[in-house]
Amino acid sequence: HPLLHLSAEEIEPLKADFKAEIATLATDKGVWQEMTTFFVTGKK
Repeated sequence: HPLLHLSAEEIEPLKADFKAEIATLATDKGVWQEMTTFFVTGKK
């Protein structure tokens, strides 16, 4: 998976861009998507 090779510093801008894009699509009823997308974070 290509994201596994990125550092936390490289991933943060990607997450910010993703959140900004979703914010442009959001309405008072949420965000409509035609496909399932998983946005997952975790700690070990």
